[in-house]
Amino acid sequence: MFRSKVAAIAAALIGLVWTASAQAHPHVLIDIKVEAVFNDSGEVVGLRELWIFDELYTAFAVSGMDTDGDGQPDEDMIADLLNANMTSLKDYDYFTRVLLDDEPVTLATAGDASAWLLNNRLRMRFFLPFAEPVDIADRNFSYAVYDPTYFVELLHSGAPDAIVLSEAPASCSYVLDEPNPTPETVSFAAALDQMETAGDGLGIHFAEWVTVACD
Repeated sequence: MFRSKVAAIAAALIGLVWTASAQAHPHVLIDIKVEAVFNDSGEVVGLRELWIFDELYTAFAVSGMDTDGDGQPDEDMIADLLNANMTSLKDYDYFTRVLLDDEPVTLATAGDASAWLLNNRLRMRFFLPFAEPVDIADRNFSYAVYDPTYFVELLHSGAPDAIVLSEAPASCSYVLDEPNPTPETVSFAAALDQMETAGDGLGIHFAEWVTVACD
């Protein structure tokens, strides 16, 4: 039963049917914090991401995980859930798209992953390395974290550390571009229920893009 539940939760993250009663897209809300990690040469080597799931999804995900009655989900079950989610998300590039001069940056396999519960919200953190370090000096470097089907909504949290340029050269800065979907697109998403899918073209209209520039 637990294996089936883990599979269902993982399916929710890749835009398949979730058993919650919510209507319209999105069904799962995630606040994200993203750290662009630089090396000593001033190149970006990957993104460290923190996903903070909404309370409703969290309650569904961790129900039945407190087998010892201490009021907290069992660590081994949280670990199983984390592994299932990371395995599922790998086939979808962890819902992360990175561009350099409008060309995709090749991503490697995520690692250094962990998950825990804090303030009734499930949190998942991982490091997503690039296949090769990326020199972004005087180049157009950008990233977005989004579900192509918009089953899951991922937006940067309002916290001051929602976007961090770690060990970046002093000349580097970032700009966050908010999504600007048309009223027709918003209405289309609102009309979809949990049994419907919009394919892979809907989520990009609701994606936040972060552009990092280093002079």
